[in-house]
Amino acid sequence: MVSIVFPSAHYSCCMRHLGENIRNNFHNASVVYHFYKAAKTYNIDVFSDHFNRIKDLVPQATTHLERVGFHRWSRAFFPGNSFFIATAALISAPAEKYATIAIKTIQQYNIMTTNIAESVNSMFLDERKYLITGLFDAINRRFAEKFHERRMKFINAPTIFVPLIEKDIAKDINLENKLLVHQTANYKYIVTSHNEVATVDLLAKSCTCKVFDIDKVPCPHAMAALRCQYGDDYGRHIYEYSSLYYKAEVYLIAYVEEIKPVPSEET
Repeated sequence: MVSIVFPSAHYSCCMRHLGENIRNNFHNASVVYHFYKAAKTYNIDVFSDHFNRIKDLVPQATTHLERVGFHRWSRAFFPGNSFFIATAALISAPAEKYATIAIKTIQQYNIMTTNIAESVNSMFLDERKYLITGLFDAINRRFAEKFHERRMKFINAPTIFVPLIEKDIAKDINLENKLLVHQTANYKYIVTSHNEVATVDLLAKSCTCKVFDIDKVPCPHAMAALRCQYGDDYGRHIYEYSSLYYKAEVYLIAYVEEIKPVPSEET
């Protein structure tokens, strides 16, 4: 697995750990604030604004962050989203290939989440004191429980996408109602609000705010464009312009395998 995944993986930094390093080394809360704003923004211009604020406050901090490399810790400079190329393969793959495709996929996509090692570590605070065989039994049992729990949670999902994305879609639909849309060509729109002008290309699934491009779900600008393109029926088209990755049935694929208990040494 390592030989398959590791050479082509995109190497990133944990935003939380890097932020704590900045806090501990430079002792400036404003620098930490602007660091997190720069790390999370989708827009390069907004990134530059926050990064320049860091430079004004503590020049040594920007030197440190530049040495790490923007593409390793910021969303705006993330170099790839080939994640979705693997989605179709994941849906149709034999069971034994799920893990390979999923791991290769996750390594290449812009997922900003809790450090997976720390997440697992926190699950086994007491079990870490066990003998190694007991620890592995505990890990096996806990993951078997989690896989079953998540299978059952989504086995009869009432929504097309997982709830978190459905919640984001509902929020963005509410935001798009406040936007003004002008069509410039077929499937192309200019969308304006009181403080922003965005260009949406529905065929390219792209918006200059970059949220549509990176998250693969229509941003409020794109939803306003979809409403103009398709009228009152635009709601169902939101799913057509989103990645299949977010579908509940695709989520289930990650947990399709049953984790069986390790048999006794005698058997």
